[in-house]
Amino acid sequence: MALKISESGRVELPEGIGEDKTSELELLMEESGELLNIINSNNECVAVNDRWVELTGYTKDEMLGTHVRNYFTDETIEKGRYVTFQLWNGERDASDFWRGEIVTKDGSTIPIETKFALLPPTSDGDYNGLVEISRDIRQRRRREEKLNVLTRVLRHNLRNKMGVIMGQAERVKDTDDPETQEAAELIEGTADELIQTGSKVRKVQEEIQDNPGERYRTEITGQIERVVETARETHPEHRVTVDVPVRPVSANVPSSFTIALEELVENAIEHRPEDTIAAVHVAVEPGQETVETVIKDTCPPLPAQELDVLEAGKETALSHSSGLGLWLANWIVETAGGELAFDRREDGPDGNRVTVTLDRV
Repeated sequence: MALKISESGRVELPEGIGEDKTSELELLMEESGELLNIINSNNECVAVNDRWVELTGYTKDEMLGTHVRNYFTDETIEKGRYVTFQLWNGERDASDFWRGEIVTKDGSTIPIETKFALLPPTSDGDYNGLVEISRDIRQRRRREEKLNVLTRVLRHNLRNKMGVIMGQAERVKDTDDPETQEAAELIEGTADELIQTGSKVRKVQEEIQDNPGERYRTEITGQIERVVETARETHPEHRVTVDVPVRPVSANVPSSFTIALEELVENAIEHRPEDTIAAVHVAVEPGQETVETVIKDTCPPLPAQELDVLEAGKETALSHSSGLGLWLANWIVETAGGELAFDRREDGPDGNRVTVTLDRV
């Protein structure tokens, strides 16, 4: 038998389990390949599996009856209280992992990825405790730290080298030859775009990489209106319109959703038919459980190669994305458990319909 968790975040006890639910759960826990322990309503450990004690150095006898403050960091405990409150009130998905730290017997800390599943309530319907399900993520953390160092070095070198290129382009531009001036301005613009792309990647990475499964509450209607206003100011020759509800709508997405919107709107303007005025419309369509942000344009179909790369989640030797814009948008949306879909319009002008679907909160 395996430990099962319902969509509401509660442990589902197999048929035939008697009144001593904890002892039955202990048997199920040992079959799991993850770190498991049961915490009662007083925040005390009442059961723990062998993988947990092997990792922490405690014996089972030392763990039983011990308050969580003895083997979790203060920050992890506070976060755990908030997650428990969300689960009990139906405000959180039971599949959502979050990060914390275990304190071992020798006082060292181990980073974990964890989620909670509530025990069946008491006969009076009160909170009865939970099962804590964790994974040791030390190796992943070390890989992330190395990647962060590499990313910082790359950004630093990119910024410095682009600065040199822009400085030299400025010198070259100081000429009476129109063609040379035009070439220098193109060099400056391209270098500036690379610098801005690096900054966007850094912002997205900092916000979401340390919070897998994190639930967000971002008011997106205001974000969308600001993105549209910026696009109008940047591209006054094009037509960018917006339609949002009067009442604000919030979704489960990090605040860097703004970057995703910017990239999608900019993509629609940039890839308009040659010598035409772009017509881009952004609308929010809220439902009961989800909210859709729809971007419509009058552009040719997105290249199949671009869509294949996004769907596969990686590039191959024969399939390359032409830019980071759609990658960033897709990354941000997928991190929040949302979906980014590309279709052709069916409501009039020939063009694309890009739909971002997010959980409403």
